[in-house]
Amino acid sequence: MPLDIRTVESAKCPKDKAMKVFFDGDGLCLRVTRTQKKSWIIQYQLNSKRNNISIGSFPEIPLAKARIERIRIKQMVAEGRDPKIAKDIVKAEVLGASLQTVGHIFKAVTNERIKSKTNTWSKGHIKRTGFTWNHLKPIADVPIAELTKKRLRDLLVSIHQNIGASTGDKCKALMSSIYNYAVLNDIISKNLVGDFAKDPELRKRGHDDVKQHPPIPNDRLGETYTLINNSGMDNVTKYALFCLQYTALRVNSLLASRWEDYDETKKLLRIHEEFVKNKKAINCPVIKQMADMFNVLKKAQQLTNNKWDKKCFIFSTDGIEALGLESPNTALKRLLLKHQVGFRAVPHGFRNTCQTHWLLKRFMMTAINVQLDHKLTSGDASVDRYISQDEDFFDERTKMLQSMAKLIKDAMSDYALLETTIKNAKSSSPIMAT
Repeated sequence: MPLDIRTVESAKCPKDKAMKVFFDGDGLCLRVTRTQKKSWIIQYQLNSKRNNISIGSFPEIPLAKARIERIRIKQMVAEGRDPKIAKDIVKAEVLGASLQTVGHIFKAVTNERIKSKTNTWSKGHIKRTGFTWNHLKPIADVPIAELTKKRLRDLLVSIHQNIGASTGDKCKALMSSIYNYAVLNDIISKNLVGDFAKDPELRKRGHDDVKQHPPIPNDRLGETYTLINNSGMDNVTKYALFCLQYTALRVNSLLASRWEDYDETKKLLRIHEEFVKNKKAINCPVIKQMADMFNVLKKAQQLTNNKWDKKCFIFSTDGIEALGLESPNTALKRLLLKHQVGFRAVPHGFRNTCQTHWLLKRFMMTAINVQLDHKLTSGDASVDRYISQDEDFFDERTKMLQSMAKLIKDAMSDYALLETTIKNAKSSSPIMAT
């Protein structure tokens, strides 16, 4: 049903959601964030690929004007032109070559690599590049000729210290590519990233100084997952954290999943080769706990997106935009800081917890390696050469995930019992009560 001005003005996003989308029809929708910021989005399909473009915010852009813009965008698509690229070109022409922004040049670099006949970027690499770019968005609207070395360095140092050295290295490399493009096209004369080659706070990580991705301490699993379960974070992020712990999948592998990758009958989630480090697709078992979470997410998406289909992302509020790569990291970090638990952990560290648990439970080493996307090995060189690279040990891995889920459930139950015991002790003891 088309929107009316009263609906647009009163539209709100529930506090427990990251955003809510209101559909006007024919691709036009109003996106309302948790902060109640309203923006117009136009969805379109070009070359069998779904896209969306922001055309401005409400009330700056009223409903009538948004509908006029929808007509213009649809006409461009009908002519085979990408509205996003056209928008960037117009912006660049207005600003002038010397004032082209970092964001505009990033898109130009990406488009050039995608369209190049010698392009070596896989779909997975393109998506990972997009994740990396998310950390550089604070300078997206800055004309590259006006970007100072100090501002760039401050941002890169902040990424290194607060997100991680690996992500910082990727951001620095991406900025170098952006600068190289700008130099080759006579927009600027120098690549500033070269000045950071010997910067001690921005140096590349060597094998000796790689920091381990810290897992949740085994004796704090119950407490941590109770905090996650009872937190105010949205279900998308909450379920992603649980599923990452059950499966030991890499964060980007899980978050790139779409509904078409989920086989409810066979109880598996297909992780495509472009999102797998070893470039071989994985059929990840889907245990009951995960299936229940998937059902909740699907119903929520279908309520907010009347054009929902199986190409939508699983871990998404509306199916249109996948959960950002850093969202689980950030949510977990904030939660642990808020409750002052005294330790830090990152989702990538969940893989270590899973591996340790599965080894202690004496699951097959080859099955563990398949689930972790490691090179197949039994641990015995004399038999390794006989291991089939096509064997996926699905049944064994299903048991592994069920075992991990039981560990979490039992840990949460033990923590709840401990909390009850302490509470009862405090209420019955005059000393503890005071």
